[in-house]
Amino acid sequence: LFSPDSQRVAYLARTGPTEKVSQRVYVDGEPDDVELEFLVSGTTFRSDSKRLAYGGRRGNRFFLVVDGIKGDEYDALGHSEFSADGKHVVFAALKGKKFVIVLDGKERAEYTSVGAGPVFRSDGVFEYLVAEKPSLYRVEVTGF
Repeated sequence: LFSPDSQRVAYLARTGPTEKVSQRVYVDGEPDDVELEFLVSGTTFRSDSKRLAYGGRRGNRFFLVVDGIKGDEYDALGHSEFSADGKHVVFAALKGKKFVIVLDGKERAEYTSVGAGPVFRSDGVFEYLVAEKPSLYRVEVTGF
């Protein structure tokens, strides 16, 4: 994956002997410290090319890696996104039978179902759709 300014590159590579294969994401030729079996939920450079986020899976556990740092593990991982100013990252994840919205590594809310998002708007607010029987809600989060 090339960064938006085409000055950086991130890729997944396998290293080591066959019986001990290690898989890592390399950024600008340097490996992250996080071992993973699969990339999941996309790999995203921040629009200014300074930050990178990607989802990983090891066994049946999923996690988001931001700037080379592995976050908490979940049962599934959804969409992740950087804020326009690059200071925040938000994503949805499955934790047991509930979906959680995670902002900057901290769980903010828990729902039965997250229908779409979360996404950051240009005004800095992030929003997502929540399906709670029998209704669908749009949740907007400000002041974080």
